[in-house]
Amino acid sequence: MSTVTVAGPTGTSMRGLLTAQLLKLRTRGGLILLALNLLLPLAVLVVTLAMGQQTFDLTGADLARPLTDAIDNPLLALILVAVVAGADYRHGTVVPTLLAEPRRLRVALSTLLAAGGIGVAIAAVCAALGAAIALPWLATQGVPIGDVLTDPDLWWRILGQTTVMAVLSLIGASLAILLRGALGSILTVLGISFGEGFLAGLLGPQSVSWGLFSSLDRLGDPTAADLGGPIWQPVLVVVGVLTAVVAAALVSTARRDAA
Repeated sequence: MSTVTVAGPTGTSMRGLLTAQLLKLRTRGGLILLALNLLLPLAVLVVTLAMGQQTFDLTGADLARPLTDAIDNPLLALILVAVVAGADYRHGTVVPTLLAEPRRLRVALSTLLAAGGIGVAIAAVCAALGAAIALPWLATQGVPIGDVLTDPDLWWRILGQTTVMAVLSLIGASLAILLRGALGSILTVLGISFGEGFLAGLLGPQSVSWGLFSSLDRLGDPTAADLGGPIWQPVLVVVGVLTAVVAAALVSTARRDAA
């Protein structure tokens, strides 16, 4: 972000705090990242369809994979919310923010709520735009659109992808609060992702079955036949990691207040 972000809330209510967080999206950097979040997955979708995805032997929700794949951009969403959550630290406006609202936990909670909302909103918009592109294409392929839309697997997949977007957005914002900046948050998450990938390539996929990104992949497509274990396993991992990171961010904020 190149311009000054909003330093404090527009009021002492939670609504005012949330408004202040969301106003950070109006800076040049925020708008660029927001545009990338919305346009890049759709560009991939258009290229995929232009290359002629085959529909032979596919049924139900599998025919709508272009639609659900358009939602699958959690790392871009994480970068956006990390930048928003870390903006006050980057621009040195955190002190005026906390002076305007001395209840530190409310400020932290507003950041987390805004982050989760941004992740869900991006997923919803991408799903709608993806549907506007993918469904007419499916219709031109002679696919019964009603069969696709009434397949419960499609809606489970949309729910899974949206959950992943919200979870990574909350993790990114929590780490930005904990580490007092966006860069540390982004590098931490990328390090975990690359680390899991390296271990999976070295020791096999089972070695990271309890890993964060392995669990997120399984939650993102809960209808997959090769989940590699009971669904409660990735849920337990994701809930545990999310709870720990959010709690750490809130505790650090409270201690910072006490100091």
